[in-house]
Amino acid sequence: MAIVRYEVHAPLIDFDWTGTTFSLAPGILIDKIKPQLKGLDKGAGEDERRDIRSASHWLHFDSTSDASPGPAETVTLLLLSLWMVKPTRTHVRCRFELNKDHNGSQNGSQYLGTFKRMLGRFSWIPGYVRPGHTTADLTRAARYFQQLGQVVRADGRLYQALVLNSAGCMAYQWHVGFICHSAAAEALLTYKKGYGLTERLSTTFACVTHRGKT
Repeated sequence: MAIVRYEVHAPLIDFDWTGTTFSLAPGILIDKIKPQLKGLDKGAGEDERRDIRSASHWLHFDSTSDASPGPAETVTLLLLSLWMVKPTRTHVRCRFELNKDHNGSQNGSQYLGTFKRMLGRFSWIPGYVRPGHTTADLTRAARYFQQLGQVVRADGRLYQALVLNSAGCMAYQWHVGFICHSAAAEALLTYKKGYGLTERLSTTFACVTHRGKT
């Protein structure tokens, strides 16, 4: 199957930052320039189009059909990185993937692009949401973003924990979030398969939290 190249654009909703342009990583940019969507926003609902029009900043990057992390994961990693710095109301409702190889044909891999909804959203806790971002916040988030990208590409135990933790952060019901975070902690703290999981978890947790000399 041919590899398709995309331009990916995502409007950042409730992204309160006074800056103009910020580079998260090579080729991954936050700026105030609204891209040419080539009519792909026609598939959005009226409230989605309103958010798209009112977005002060956009996330832009190039991707391919076989990229790791892919477009959805890249957007989620940004949101998670911002959340790790401090919880805000920033979220992404949709993204646009424009085919860079489009030649006017509507067949095969040469289609114009797609409008994709982002259905997951971080669950805000009343009283704990912080206002706005500073450039220093974005600098910290960029470090987290690049480190999390390495975790995704490694596709190991930490990646499983990352997926579970993200699912827990976006869970609407606290019961689901509790299960996801618990499973993420298990993936982080255990180091082998087999019997004795509880003992391994308790031993590893004790080592991680121990403050004395080892």
